[in-house]
Amino acid sequence: MKYKIVFSPFLILLLYNCAPKKNFSADHNYETKLDTLTFFDQSRNRKIPVAFYSPKTDQPLPKQQVVIFSHGYGANKGGDYLIYSYLTQKLASKGYFTVSIQHELPTDELIPTEGKIQTVRMPF
Repeated sequence: MKYKIVFSPFLILLLYNCAPKKNFSADHNYETKLDTLTFFDQSRNRKIPVAFYSPKTDQPLPKQQVVIFSHGYGANKGGDYLIYSYLTQKLASKGYFTVSIQHELPTDELIPTEGKIQTVRMPF
């Protein structure tokens, strides 16, 4: 019984600190801008296209948060990092700096669809 009394305030404080904090106004809609950049991975000898979506503002946003948008596998079509711009722009319009990365390129091998997935897809 005394453990409940001792740990109750600690548990309440812990839950309060774990609750998500709202840094940006959901009501505010910034105009957004898109910047693209292509990195080069020398170890794999390949390009890595990246899109950056950010709010257009004259002043820096306090406590601006970053969202890394990982769209998943797109069967090597390419350009998937731009296909979901309706989502990444929406996030940027709410004040987030959003990064979308192209994982696979049209020149990459397709990921295996047969065999033990945990093993055959390790190189990918």
